Amino acid sequence: YVVNTRIENPHEGLVTSLRFSPGGSDGEQLLAVTTGKEGRFKIWQLNEPADDESAEPYWSLRSISYYKSLPCHDSSFSSDGSVLAVATGHVVTLWDPYTCELRAALSYHPPDMPVKRVQFVHGSPFLVSCTAEHLIVWSLLTCTGE
Repeated sequence: YVVNTRIENPHEGLVTSLRFSPGGSDGEQLLAVTTGKEGRFKIWQLNEPADDESAEPYWSLRSISYYKSLPCHDSSFSSDGSVLAVATGHVVTLWDPYTCELRAALSYHPPDMPVKRVQFVHGSPFLVSCTAEHLIVWSLLTCTGE
């Protein structure tokens, strides 16, 4: 194995998640997201060298974002890669991973119960989030939780 890309201290403190988008085929750009306790999430992109055929693809920072400086605990890409969910404090935020535009903020949990995990249900319009004591299934069609 050979190291492809090395990034020193990608976050100010603990990295809480690393997830890859389902893209990367049929010309779609492969993305990755990292989240950190400092309240930021970073989207990385895999770059293909344009003019040097012997050069290897490499990862670079695409964008940095946050939601009210709340700590980020987890992240998940939707099945088609068009939506990125980030667990920020007690809120689940939904983002466009290509523009880093906030699409929705889902809050059902008490403010003192941070969302620890978030996961899209493959091939469905559902997103699951959980705290230490609660599990919520969100419908992305209505943005409601049960």
